[in-house]
Amino acid sequence: MEIIHAVMVMMLLGATLGLVLGVSSKLLMVHIDSREETLEAMLPGLDCGACGHPGCKGMTLALLSGKEFKVSVCKPSKLEQRLSIQKYLAEHPGPDGKTLHVEA
Repeated sequence: MEIIHAVMVMMLLGATLGLVLGVSSKLLMVHIDSREETLEAMLPGLDCGACGHPGCKGMTLALLSGKEFKVSVCKPSKLEQRLSIQKYLAEHPGPDGKTLHVEA
């Protein structure tokens, strides 16, 4: 009888913790910006830091967060790259549903 009681307690504990983990995974989910990888690929990829950010990844994050408003700070990028980045950000909304308007 004691073993049945112990098994029932462990099953109840497992079910409770599973429920808590399931609910908290939905409530605490981090929404990743799907534009990040595409935008980083659109930059030259030199990681030179000439823009004042730590490489192309830093420039990407600055553009997506709204801390940087000019793509032209990326010195090695060509005009066509800057224009395509400007167009991409204006047409593709982020996880918040908003698009970004940056200067080429």
